[in-house]
Amino acid sequence: MLTLLLPLVIGGLMASAVSTQAQDILEKKSDDPLVQAAYAKTATPSGVPYREKDMGANSEDWFKGDLEVANIVFASSPLEESSYSWRGRREGFMGNYAKAVDIFTQGLELFP
Repeated sequence: MLTLLLPLVIGGLMASAVSTQAQDILEKKSDDPLVQAAYAKTATPSGVPYREKDMGANSEDWFKGDLEVANIVFASSPLEESSYSWRGRREGFMGNYAKAVDIFTQGLELFP
């Protein structure tokens, strides 16, 4: 019986550790100068100011839900390369461009 329970206990502890690591990554902002510069940007390279995304309520709700799913997937598998690209694209869709750059940069640091 102990032999059957031991893998479950160890698996639960490992999942908890990975979940904590994923949460740390979700909340972390990069120290990378390129990422910090992206957060400071208020205009495109051609000088056009960034503007808020203009989308309908239905579209915004759909994209917010999609971003929530991306965050859940990322939290459950932070060591998957696709988790970073999928989550970064969703942030970009919502107009959070600097955050998207940050996520892509974190992914590239782990998966060069």
